[in-house]
Amino acid sequence: MSTPKTINWTPEEIRELGVRTNLPTACSVLGISASSGYGLVQAGKFPVRTIRVGQRIIVPVAGLLEILGIDETAPAA
Repeated sequence: MSTPKTINWTPEEIRELGVRTNLPTACSVLGISASSGYGLVQAGKFPVRTIRVGQRIIVPVAGLLEILGIDETAPAA
């Protein structure tokens, strides 16, 4: 999994995350702080589905793409 970025994410960069990512990276993609993201997950209000595995929170990239209105597959060149 990638580390969070502080710049704007392109659709290609989001797709390159693979099938899943961690919560800090998902928060970066959505433009919110990681601490806000953890609070939203705890309240059950994070804007995309999350999966808790022990102490880890996993975010499916498909949910990020969907909420941002980005096709899952890259457009043909």
